[in-house]
Amino acid sequence: MRKREIRLRYAGLVNFASNLISVFTGMMFVTMTSRRLPEAEFGLWYYIGVVVQYLVIPAAMTNYWLTRYAGRGFRVGKTGLIVNSIVMLVSLLVYSAASPYVMYPASEYEYLQFIIMLVALQIPAEYFTSTLVALASGVAPQAYGYGQLILETSKLIAGYFLVVQWRMGLPGAMLAFIAAKYAYVLFLALYLREDLKGSFNPEMAKKWVKLWWLPAYGLLPAYMNTADVMLITYLIGSVPAAHMKAVQTVIAVILYSNALTSALYPKLLSGGTGRDIEVAISFMLMFAIPMAAGTIAMSKVFLSLLKPAYIASASALSVAAIQALLLSLTNLFAGSLAGIERIELFENVSFKDYIKSKLFYVPSIRLITRIAYLAALGLVLYITSASVSDPITIVFMWIGVKAFFDALTMLIYAFKLSREIDFKLPLTSIMKYTASSLVMLAVLWLLGIGQVECKVFIEAFKLAIMGVAIGATIYFTLIAILDGEVRRLFKDAINELKKMARLS
Repeated sequence: MRKREIRLRYAGLVNFASNLISVFTGMMFVTMTSRRLPEAEFGLWYYIGVVVQYLVIPAAMTNYWLTRYAGRGFRVGKTGLIVNSIVMLVSLLVYSAASPYVMYPASEYEYLQFIIMLVALQIPAEYFTSTLVALASGVAPQAYGYGQLILETSKLIAGYFLVVQWRMGLPGAMLAFIAAKYAYVLFLALYLREDLKGSFNPEMAKKWVKLWWLPAYGLLPAYMNTADVMLITYLIGSVPAAHMKAVQTVIAVILYSNALTSALYPKLLSGGTGRDIEVAISFMLMFAIPMAAGTIAMSKVFLSLLKPAYIASASALSVAAIQALLLSLTNLFAGSLAGIERIELFENVSFKDYIKSKLFYVPSIRLITRIAYLAALGLVLYITSASVSDPITIVFMWIGVKAFFDALTMLIYAFKLSREIDFKLPLTSIMKYTASSLVMLAVLWLLGIGQVECKVFIEAFKLAIMGVAIGATIYFTLIAILDGEVRRLFKDAINELKKMARLS
């Protein structure tokens, strides 16, 4: 084993910035391709993506343990890569045998055989990507952020030539995506080349295969993430679901604040302390709180960017912004609980021991609260169905129930974590962030920039840029005055940029 040096704030900033940039590049790629593909081809592409996701699911069983052991200093990169390569070959065989059935929706498509070959080419790219990202998550979290920039840039360039210039349609869009994935794989392999050295560890591989059920169990709550959409659509119709999708699209930016804590998990795996948790909480909320406040202040304009009809859900978006804050903290506490668990390092550990561990506790709480949330949502809909038919009111209640259970889950995790490791909430910093954010919210609200109901996209876009610029200037000016730690962070960031500029 060897000690890992995880730079908590540096890796978090890299990944956060990468995610924000990816929002725009991803939108550009989707817009560029969707406008040049017939609806049938665009829908077929979405279907193919779902098929590939199911074929790559087995990699998660290995990647779960790869991250944990790599984060503790074990040289397991090659072991993870070989195990997942074997699983990948099995998935390719399954796909080859089942392709006539799974690709049935494309049976009338002119280039069906070519599409089948492209999917077979994409599967290895997905396996290699997920494996290397899992390794990076344990040893160098910032690699993910740098790699994302390469992925998005490659995708845009390849898409421009293959789809726009050469008009290759769906095959061109798929080729652009696949080429970008392999560029991502090449970058990660080079970045992590030292961690891919060493020999294959058959005993470690056997242990991971034996414990496949634990990460599989952890995936169960994730599979229930869309159950509420199905419930609402079945009972009420698709209009509330459309408004919820619009709201979630906007608050996704707030949830990107989780990227700021991407280095916390490997930091704890390698022997981090409660102080690291405190730093991560403060660092995440420094950005998450003002983004939530800004979303509330700019609710109508942000929803106008999607479609004027969604402006009616502005009040629901304000509640969803708070819910996103709660969910971000929930994810941080859950990751911290898993990060401080060390049960896999002990000898002669029984099945019962794993059941008692925090690795089982974390997904169990998520599963229980998720089931309770769905039951409560169904009950609320049943009780109010006779008196409430307005889809906007339904969305508001839907988000309210969701926020309640996210808060409950967060409190359970926080209480459990406080009993396992010594840490304190950085209340002084949180108060400074909140005060600065409230001033920003008040100014934006008085200016009225974010409460304009825009019918034209370009008008909404201009107001959104203006609001974000004004809000960011107000908030970061105030927080730099109030918090010396933030001033030091800005100074470190500037020095890091200067260092990168010299190297280039």
